[in-house]
Amino acid sequence: MRRRSAGVFILVERSNPGAILGYYTLSQASIAQGDIPAAARKHVPRYPLVAATLIGQLAVSEGRQGERLGAVLIADALRRAWLTAATAGSSMLVVDAINDRAAAFYEGNGFVRLLDSRRLVLPMHVIQRLVEP
Repeated sequence: MRRRSAGVFILVERSNPGAILGYYTLSQASIAQGDIPAAARKHVPRYPLVAATLIGQLAVSEGRQGERLGAVLIADALRRAWLTAATAGSSMLVVDAINDRAAAFYEGNGFVRLLDSRRLVLPMHVIQRLVEP
């Protein structure tokens, strides 16, 4: 991105790199301490705003949905978020689901929905267990 407001990560086929299968973006964000679920709150700093990494967009090509490519993109986002958390400061991965179907997808991948919203979070201590051997 020209203004470096987010990192863009694109999934393509090796045999046809011009065909985009899916993509996602990552950027820095913050979330209010009071919005964090109680189970995750004990693992984050006690500041009014908690540093987080935001999946700004995640999409899979319409013709390739149902092939678990979204899970591949999520796995890559988790790995990248974990690797940058120590240098950029991030206590969790946050996503704002576009609809209830998307929210269910993220919940199926371990994210926890905030009350009365489509915002979901996954704490870094959970991500650490998923990405480190």
